Amino acid sequence: MYLAIFGKQLENSDIVYVQELINQIEEKEDTIFIYDKFFNAIKDCIKINKQVRLFSSRDEIKDKIDILLSLGGDGTLLDTRPLVINTNIAVLGINLGHLGFLTAISKNDIKHLISEIDNRNYYIEKRPLLQASYINEDNILGYAINEISFRSKGLQEMVDLDVYVNNKYLTTYASDGLIIATPTGSTAYSLSCNGPIITPYSKCLCLTPIAPHTLTLRPIIISEDDVVKVHFNQKVEKTAMLIDSYSYDIAYSKDILVQLSLYQLNLIRMSNQDFFCAIRNKLMWGTGTKKEK
Repeated sequence: MYLAIFGKQLENSDIVYVQELINQIEEKEDTIFIYDKFFNAIKDCIKINKQVRLFSSRDEIKDKIDILLSLGGDGTLLDTRPLVINTNIAVLGINLGHLGFLTAISKNDIKHLISEIDNRNYYIEKRPLLQASYINEDNILGYAINEISFRSKGLQEMVDLDVYVNNKYLTTYASDGLIIATPTGSTAYSLSCNGPIITPYSKCLCLTPIAPHTLTLRPIIISEDDVVKVHFNQKVEKTAMLIDSYSYDIAYSKDILVQLSLYQLNLIRMSNQDFFCAIRNKLMWGTGTKKEK
């Protein structure tokens, strides 16, 4: 079982946990794969005794590793997508951040992590990805694990979007923006805009308006097989499309197609975890009312 480490930065309070992880990997491997930017962030505070092999792209780890360990929060895990898309690499999130719906391991669980992996006390969930493209163009603008959203870059400037589902007119969103979320993304940006929580194995997408100017515009669930077309009604110089945490300037004169990608994210969950446990613990559902059985 070959492992690689991905991260972006390291807080002083997390040094001891990362050192513990490195020590465990060194007991099993002669070479440690580490994302180059993360290595530069930790090299002066983490002791590494084995050979280090740096990587910065998918081609450098494709067919060489089985699991990519993402150290950080959900945002860090989202940034692993370019490294693992169209590979058999599975991603395991280690939560050094805050809420962490995608991350499976807490800091305190690190001391048993490698033995749990060796004993295969985990399972892999196939999480769907979204893709965006200009209509009548084959080039994919980007892939999203959580959501693809549209909004104005200007302060207090609304967008006016005609939205079609399978070429059938749905409605016009006069709002601060629109979120098209996967089930994985239902607990992210969409949730903060009053979108529903969706179990990760549901075969659907969710369209959630951002502060709609008509109160009757509510989130709507569509099939994962549906194709969403977004048309901009007005010229807004600062309109942006956000693909997870990345922002793209887009041509307002071209319609955007959003649909399910052929690619999926291989996300590792530990055997003692499930989605309902996560929402109870992280959103504190039923706190003080009933003990977990």
